[in-house]
Amino acid sequence: MISAQYKKGTKADMGSPLVQNKSELRKLKFQVMKQLYTASSKYTSNPAEALKLGSQLIKKIKPVTGMSLMPKVAKVDNRYYWGLTSPGFPSLASIRMNENEVSRLIPGQRNAGLRTIFFAITKKCALNCEHCFEWENLNKTEALSNQQIIEIIHKYQDYGTTQMFLSGGEPMLKINDLYSILRDVKEGTDFWIITSGLGLNQSRAHRLKEAGLTGVMISLDHFDAKKHDTFRGFEGAFDWAMTAIKSANKAGLVTTLSLCASKSFTTVDNIKSYME
Repeated sequence: MISAQYKKGTKADMGSPLVQNKSELRKLKFQVMKQLYTASSKYTSNPAEALKLGSQLIKKIKPVTGMSLMPKVAKVDNRYYWGLTSPGFPSLASIRMNENEVSRLIPGQRNAGLRTIFFAITKKCALNCEHCFEWENLNKTEALSNQQIIEIIHKYQDYGTTQMFLSGGEPMLKINDLYSILRDVKEGTDFWIITSGLGLNQSRAHRLKEAGLTGVMISLDHFDAKKHDTFRGFEGAFDWAMTAIKSANKAGLVTTLSLCASKSFTTVDNIKSYME
């Protein structure tokens, strides 16, 4: 099970970001609907038609994502988050996302923008994970320079992309490059890092936040430290993941966990223990 230093009082230590106040949630939904109406109005001067477009977009959400609109909301650094497929609200990124999605409902409109892309910025990695499909490419000569990475990011931003997840390899092995990359991107896109947590201490988490990082997706594949380490092929991987989670939370980064669930792991007891 999780060692005592991590098991004790995580919620009490950091405070839950989940929004429980019903009045705040109602206000948020009204603001989201207002933004969606404004996005729809960009393509039609008819208020009834704008409302119809907004309604059509909402109806698309559940079949595509499997969720209703905002089933669970977290508030981090005065922005709201309810799913990995949507940038934080309010933001220029959320406005662009809604405008992009509405445009797809209108025949003849140019389909611009991607909601989310995953961009592997490095081949470097210190782990030997069981599920990795990039073993043959890891730790070879890098294919892209920092300048090329920034140019690619700018092209996707100019296209209207509203979220980018920077991955690898292990992007934390390029921590100094990450600072400069994040400082050189344009507005209107949320940036995330997908990481094992390697080296993500409090100082680095704060610097990443200051550079413009929105959040981190940290790989945590078991509640048992030894089993997580075995799966990741590196002793101590569990401890650095837990340190990374605490550091990211304290820095005000949106923090989510990535679980690669094996068939043997997926039991009711294991899932409950992981959630706890």
